[in-house]
Amino acid sequence: VNHGLTDAEMIILKDLDDGTNNWRVWHKDLSANHWLYLNLTNQEASAATDGGIRNVDSNSFGFIQTSGFTIEAVNSSASDYIAYVWKSVAGYSKIGSYAGNSSTNKITLDFAPSWVMIKLYDVAGGNWFIYDNKRNPTNPADLQLEADTSAAEHDTGTAYELDFLSDGFELQGGGGAVNTTGRNYIYMAFK
Repeated sequence: VNHGLTDAEMIILKDLDDGTNNWRVWHKDLSANHWLYLNLTNQEASAATDGGIRNVDSNSFGFIQTSGFTIEAVNSSASDYIAYVWKSVAGYSKIGSYAGNSSTNKITLDFAPSWVMIKLYDVAGGNWFIYDNKRNPTNPADLQLEADTSAAEHDTGTAYELDFLSDGFELQGGGGAVNTTGRNYIYMAFK
């Protein structure tokens, strides 16, 4: 599938005709040929054993079908799909990853973000946490949304607080879904 961007860094794909299929997510910093679900708290899964987005290059992405896996979730001729494809744009957006440290953890960007989404990817259980400076106009940002639930915004405590900075964002505690030592996280940030 041609995506029209050079060097895609994150793809979210959904089958529009079958509501039972999950939102598949590919991110440049996941292990090779691995993916996540946007609507679940799974850890990264291998496309080789469970199908999914793979073969992402500078101009396109593809899929894998293995025995026992039905390609309908990502590439059925009977369904229509939507794919959102992103890449970082200097001074406006950044797609990346970081290692947790259970303490103050600054992620440096080349702009002041107003929206950040974070996902723990190497173990299961981490929600897709969303922070923004419209609901949290002053630091620390203590109200989170979770892309994988229909829950209202909530404050999960000081371990999950984030500060918006002029050149990035800074996690203030060691909350498991955003900043635990030994764990790895992906993020998207927009100005």
